[in-house]
Amino acid sequence: MTVAVTLGACEDITLDTIVVAVDAQRIEDDLVDGAPIDEPGVPHDDPRSHAEVLVRQLRHADLIIHTPVDDRGSALLEALSPRAELMPATTSAKRWLGRRRHRHDELLDELQAGGPRACSSVDRAGVRTGRWLRRRPLHPARLLDTLEDGSLLGVVRAHGCIWVATRPGTVLEFEVGFDGCELAAVDAWLSATPDVDPARVPSGRRAVADGRWHPYYGDRVQELVIVTLDRDLEEVVRILDACLLTDRELAEGEQGWLTWPDPFAAWLGEEAAFLGSAAAGPHLDEETP
Repeated sequence: MTVAVTLGACEDITLDTIVVAVDAQRIEDDLVDGAPIDEPGVPHDDPRSHAEVLVRQLRHADLIIHTPVDDRGSALLEALSPRAELMPATTSAKRWLGRRRHRHDELLDELQAGGPRACSSVDRAGVRTGRWLRRRPLHPARLLDTLEDGSLLGVVRAHGCIWVATRPGTVLEFEVGFDGCELAAVDAWLSATPDVDPARVPSGRRAVADGRWHPYYGDRVQELVIVTLDRDLEEVVRILDACLLTDRELAEGEQGWLTWPDPFAAWLGEEAAFLGSAAAGPHLDEETP
């Protein structure tokens, strides 16, 4: 993704199509492979797992070239590649080369902190997709307990942005899958930076914020795209909902929340204080090429 963003910014280069080649017959095995990559040409200090690389390659693909696939594998590809067209590996390259499938502005909008993620609609062969969209903040202790107790095991992927009551100004990028969980502070919410220069706010991010602005929550929102495999999607939603603040906790307000213990402070650092405080430009979750 770092390469795609860099090439897309070059005036004399046209990024035609992001193509990902997949051995579809191995996709289920690869999705649960949490072992670090250890293949020829890969640096030995690359900490990414096979599952992480596969999911992130598929997420922003424009075209998937795949080996023969059954309905279950096809459903997984559709769920994990919401914007991509699927083509068998036997397809002539003349059918997809030079077709300008890539939409770079859409890609950059999706990479912005707090922006919505593309979500396909799949419900077959044990594969289901859904979007979890809530306003209330998450309780830090209950969220941590859920991440540690294995409640989300069996979720192929859940990714997007969240906010936690003890750090109400910070956009947190969240991802959980078979191979583990990642949580990172990527920027400040616009509602936490009311005096920011409008010129510093990307147009796509401003449009998203304006479209879902709330008198109390501002642009803060929980928004995850969830992909399950042989797992009850409604059960996953109930588990996530149980991590939200109760009415009584919500009534304490931000000043009360800030007095609660913050179990994430040790590795997330300080609360985001200004727009762009964690990264300049779009947040990239694939920094290692």
